[in-house]
Amino acid sequence: METFAESGLKPALLSALSILKYDKPTPIQVKALDHLMEGDIDLIGLAQTGTGKTAAFSLPLIHRTHLEIKKVQTLILCPTRELCLQICRDVESYTQDMRGFSALAVYGGASMTKQIKALKKGTHMVVGTPGRTLDLIKRGILKLNNIRWVVLDEADEMLSMGFKDDLDAILDATPEEKQTLLFSATMPKEISRIADKYMDNPVEITAGQRNISAANIDHGFYYSAPRDRYRTLKAIVDAHPDMYAIIFCRTRAETKDVAAQLGKDNYSADALHGDLSQSQRDYVMDRFRRKQLHFLVATDVAARGLDVNDLTHVINFNLPDELESYIHRCGRTGRAGKEGSAISIIHRREIRKIKILERKIGAPIQEQRIPTVTEIIGKRLFRGIDQLEHQPVDEDQVARYRDAVQKKLSWLTKEELIDRIISQEISTLVEFYKHLPKTKPVERSDRRDRTDRRDRRDRRDRQEDYADSSNFTRFYINLGSKHKVDAKDLLGILNEHMRGDSFDVGKIDILKSFSFFEVENSVAENVLKAFDGAQIHDHKLVVEKSKPQPEISLKKKHKKKSRKKRNSDHGFKRRSKGKKRHRSK
Repeated sequence: METFAESGLKPALLSALSILKYDKPTPIQVKALDHLMEGDIDLIGLAQTGTGKTAAFSLPLIHRTHLEIKKVQTLILCPTRELCLQICRDVESYTQDMRGFSALAVYGGASMTKQIKALKKGTHMVVGTPGRTLDLIKRGILKLNNIRWVVLDEADEMLSMGFKDDLDAILDATPEEKQTLLFSATMPKEISRIADKYMDNPVEITAGQRNISAANIDHGFYYSAPRDRYRTLKAIVDAHPDMYAIIFCRTRAETKDVAAQLGKDNYSADALHGDLSQSQRDYVMDRFRRKQLHFLVATDVAARGLDVNDLTHVINFNLPDELESYIHRCGRTGRAGKEGSAISIIHRREIRKIKILERKIGAPIQEQRIPTVTEIIGKRLFRGIDQLEHQPVDEDQVARYRDAVQKKLSWLTKEELIDRIISQEISTLVEFYKHLPKTKPVERSDRRDRTDRRDRRDRRDRQEDYADSSNFTRFYINLGSKHKVDAKDLLGILNEHMRGDSFDVGKIDILKSFSFFEVENSVAENVLKAFDGAQIHDHKLVVEKSKPQPEISLKKKHKKKSRKKRNSDHGFKRRSKGKKRHRSK
């Protein structure tokens, strides 16, 4: 199939695609259309974001919809409100010439009354987030008896966000006689479980290889000490004056801090995090999509499901703990065949994570040299000169002041005037970058001589990690892995019992029959009150303050680890266990 005209789609759909200038289908669209235009066999589609998945599943389903039956025939589930609305907007653009077709977005944070009214009026397609969709099903408002197709879009994201139980409940409520389509960028075990349980001998299609980064994305990394991380970020940003990027951070506190520093340095940036109300979130995203903001600083959770076109860069202010998160982050750029760049700022001890990522994504991640002061100033200066050269002139306004300004500057020669313009442009940059961190490339093939130095660094870094815990209080709780509790479950239990409080959660250690967790000192006493007399499924909870973890002595002899053990220590953390920073609602 070379063009959409060969697909057999209805003329109204082809007309809309022509208006949208969609002539040649992407690889995932070709495979999906070939399968879905006629067949009723379940389908698993593995493709990165930005490869045209929405058109791949929605076009054939719209084509096959019975317009005369004004009842829900297609249910599309996706992880976030933003993606939900984006899919609906895309469907509306595809059906602009198709009279009678309707689609409805249902999601939390919006008026349920309006959504109920629209459902009662009748619609062919519902695009929803799992929580709101399940709520409407339980209320008997969203009726599923006419469902012919169920689509799980970005299924891996929905599972990582904790929607497993909601998805099970929704899929259990749908008719057995239906076609189920599952689209995902990665294929973790939980996705395989859903496929085994709810799909009937599905056909698998892929656009590229699993977990492989798009070929049009360049990957690179910069070394930086933690204290110089923001200065390194600013050097990267200044060296790319036309950058339009998402900057990923680990915590919401970090997003606020980085966005505030960028704003202070006169960059158009804002943060996207869990503390924002839905209206605030919509305002930030609207400004970013309109390119009134050049930088969106976000956590993985806040940025899930975002669909923004023309991003030039994705910047990892910190590497994510999990491989899948790196793939999803990078998938935000290089969309629709355009070029993109994924940049990571790392500590030297994280080089092993880079090597793991290279093997998994099937692409090199090249070390980059931090731009020099001269290079940065040159880039910024000539960008300013370009703006000056193309600055529109309002002759009426300028005429009022021209004579006075000429008289004021008449004593300067042309060269002296140019010198002063240059000095004005670069003075603040010279001051800021006079202490720019300098890094030397690391030869990956020759690091044996530096093992002792690296181990000393690792011990020092771990000691700094423990020092960071001084703002947290450590607690014991009588729940562990034998109670089928992992870090996410424990975080959910904290949220449930600490309602009304917004606070940082530090490290979580899940052991067999008990666990430890940290909360910031300001709410430590509230934790004891919240869990006083609490129980879960007849299991009485015991929560007590624990002794802080001991400091690590730099003088203590450091045992040499086996290669296998070292790799695991510096690899990506598992989902179910590990020490990890979290943030409570």
